[in-house]
Amino acid sequence: GRSMKKLIFALMVLFFATQAHAVAVTDVTFNGNNADDYYQIPGNNDPFPNALVVPGWGDAFTAVVKANGGGSGTGSIGGVTFALNAAAGKNGTWTLSWSGTDLPATIDFAVVLTGGSLSYVAYFFDDVLLTADPTTGIGTYTVTFFNNGGNNPDLSHISIYARDLQPTPRTGEVPEPTTMLLFGTGLIGLAGISRRKRS
Repeated sequence: GRSMKKLIFALMVLFFATQAHAVAVTDVTFNGNNADDYYQIPGNNDPFPNALVVPGWGDAFTAVVKANGGGSGTGSIGGVTFALNAAAGKNGTWTLSWSGTDLPATIDFAVVLTGGSLSYVAYFFDDVLLTADPTTGIGTYTVTFFNNGGNNPDLSHISIYARDLQPTPRTGEVPEPTTMLLFGTGLIGLAGISRRKRS
């Protein structure tokens, strides 16, 4: 009766929930970390070099760098230059290197795998640390989505989109002269207030 209906409803919810994301988040990794989320891009148009907007992922991402399978590419955002290398095939590795004066820094980025018509999937990495040393990271990819013929295509190219580049203060940094001046002015002000209270 009622318990059977509840069981059938629960099984239906579970079924549709598992169908919502047909591609596992583990299909793309970076420095040993799985992607935080992924999104099948509708349509048959590669979004690069347009801004990437994914529902539920917040602000738009800016196109940074693209590399064909078995090739490489370069690009920059916020004063940081990136170099991307991607292996060819249905699975392999990709390497992202960076350089710039604002390192270390954190950044959000999306990795888009392209494998043919109607085959674009974006993988989201949140608050990735770009270290000052080393200035490179290694990722892996596996194409598990299907093309129009129902096959797993070879990688056409990988695109990197990024946003929210935030330089990270280095530990033990010497304060800038302006900071020291403001700090000293504040101390003098406090000393003046203390003298007034005494008199």
